[in-house]
Amino acid sequence: MARKHYLTADGQWKSECNPYLQHRASGHDYSQPGTYMITLCTNRREPLFGKVVEKSGVVVFEPSAVGRMVERRWCGIGEHSPEITIQDYQLMPDHLHGILWVREPLAKPLGQVIRGFKMGATAAYRALMRDSNVGNVGNVGRGGKGGNDGSAGYDGNNGGVEAVWQPKEGYASLDKEQRAAVAAESLWENNYNDRISFTRERLEVLRTYIHDNPRRLWLKRQNSEYFALMRNVRVETTAGSMLFSAMGNMALLETADKQVVQCSRSMSGNRALMRDALCQAMERAEKGALIISAAISKGEKEICRAIREAGFALVVLMKDGFPAADSPHSRYYKPGGLYFEACSKGQLLLLEPERDTFLLPDIRLEVERKAPLAAPNSSRYRFLALNSMAWRIAEFCRVCQ
Repeated sequence: MARKHYLTADGQWKSECNPYLQHRASGHDYSQPGTYMITLCTNRREPLFGKVVEKSGVVVFEPSAVGRMVERRWCGIGEHSPEITIQDYQLMPDHLHGILWVREPLAKPLGQVIRGFKMGATAAYRALMRDSNVGNVGNVGRGGKGGNDGSAGYDGNNGGVEAVWQPKEGYASLDKEQRAAVAAESLWENNYNDRISFTRERLEVLRTYIHDNPRRLWLKRQNSEYFALMRNVRVETTAGSMLFSAMGNMALLETADKQVVQCSRSMSGNRALMRDALCQAMERAEKGALIISAAISKGEKEICRAIREAGFALVVLMKDGFPAADSPHSRYYKPGGLYFEACSKGQLLLLEPERDTFLLPDIRLEVERKAPLAAPNSSRYRFLALNSMAWRIAEFCRVCQ
């Protein structure tokens, strides 16, 4: 099972199975009572449900006709499965987050309930397409290129996906073959993702998350240059030329004064030493220094979290964390929590070294001096290499375009 490593809101690195691949909790009985957050994506992630807009300084989601239909059907799940109560939901241009409360045991697993919802919504979607002669189904059309507001565009070109319905002409203008293609289209991507809420506190976290989605999408689009996942970024250092995958503000590396945060495990357990290290990092940051860290040990994570909470700039070197270059999910990646806010303000840079960078001669020599038996593919080797890279970047670095 593919694994995903990510930054949490408090600046800690977590590892879990990729949520796009891990659809169900192992061993959980989905016919039993519980609270679930369900995420359903549109087919090919097309922005069919509406758009995110800003009104009087407040970011809101405006549903399309398709989006309003999906809302109605989602809220009607309880009519078909009375054991279920709709707790909450949030539409986005290309997906739906919904929270369901299963109050009592279901006659059939929750997955079958979701499957019935998807099938009903797809049937209603096809009917909506057939009944629309003008083609513009509430600012949404098939085969259109997404606009900046998240709504579908109307040029019939969606990233190489062949258009089967041209909104300008409408469904009535299609020939028999094109109509058959529309009729065969599912509204949804295969399967769905769920998260189980075991506590009231967790439920409130999920509610906050889904309702903050429109604002986060708006920020991401308004600051798209900071959320672009860049590959093979070359940075010249005293150890040679390093290659990274990167996301964030590359201009941060131009900061003249850089401070590396590195704390051993023994130091992390010493409150007096940690207090001194935090004070030193904060003082340097207040004077304009750029903080650089691999954020590996508990102490490093604590200091990086404090730096972020104070609003200072930060560079984090990651052992891994970005989706693979050939992953269809790389275009949707974004850092979470405080790191998302920092990224949107240009105060964060995430760097993930390419494989060859871990094997640079100078980096390898430094690691071997500290851990002669560490294999290059081991976590021990990579963590030590990241710390070495951080010091080399702090000594000197230059981004090569």
